[in-house]
Amino acid sequence: TDVSITHIVNHAANHASQPQPRQGNSVPNGDPIRNRETDKNNKYKVAAAAVHKEFIPLVMDTYGRMGKPFLNFLKDVAAHT
Repeated sequence: TDVSITHIVNHAANHASQPQPRQGNSVPNGDPIRNRETDKNNKYKVAAAAVHKEFIPLVMDTYGRMGKPFLNFLKDVAAHT
């Protein structure tokens, strides 16, 4: 398990060029959460599988939105409590 917190404009090439949130179009191309999950999977998933472990990228943004693997992890934890 690896945890990351990302921000909606972290992956923008030029932060100054991004629209302001009040303009209703502040999301850069792509999903920052999914992008970070992909980065983490590319970095750790093969190594975890090599030792017969599951890797789960726990990623959320600064507004509290979580990626699907994070939500599934929390559901699994709740089911075992």
